[in-house]
Amino acid sequence: NFKQAMELYKEIEPQAKENDVEFWNNYAELNAEYENFEKRDYCLRKKHIAQLKNDVKAELDKKNHKQAIKKYEELFKLTNDYSYQKEIANIYAVCFEDIKKAIKIYKSLEPQLKNDANYWFQLSSLYEYNNNYYREVLCIKKAIDIELKEPEGEV
Repeated sequence: NFKQAMELYKEIEPQAKENDVEFWNNYAELNAEYENFEKRDYCLRKKHIAQLKNDVKAELDKKNHKQAIKKYEELFKLTNDYSYQKEIANIYAVCFEDIKKAIKIYKSLEPQLKNDANYWFQLSSLYEYNNNYYREVLCIKKAIDIELKEPEGEV
C-alpha cells in the first residue's frame, strides 16, 4: 500500500539515519510514484550523500586514504560542508604524517570556520605536533574566547 508506506516514511524521516542508503532510495521511489519530483530529487541527493559517507568509511577501513580523500572531496562539493575539508586535512596529518599540508588546509578554512572553537582546538593540535607552541597557544586562546562568548547552556 503506497499511501501507508508514504505516511510511514514521512513519519520516520526526521529520525532517519544520514547514512541509510536504502531508506533514502525507497523514499525517493515512493515520492516518484506520487510525482513529487522535488522531494524525490531531495531523497536521491540524500541517498548519494549516504552512499559516499559509507564509501569513505569503507576506504578508511581498508586504509585506502587517497580514495577516502576523493570521497570527502565529492561530499564537500555536494554539501559545501567544510567539516569534510577538515577530515581531508586530518587524513594528511594522521595517515600521511604531512602536518604542513594539514595546516595549510586548515588555514584555508579559517574564513569559514573562524567562529568555530573546535576548529581552533584541532588546529592547535597540529601546531603542537609541529612543535610550534606559540601558534598552538594562540589557537587555544581563540577557541576559549569563542567558547566564553557562547550563551550559558549552549555548546
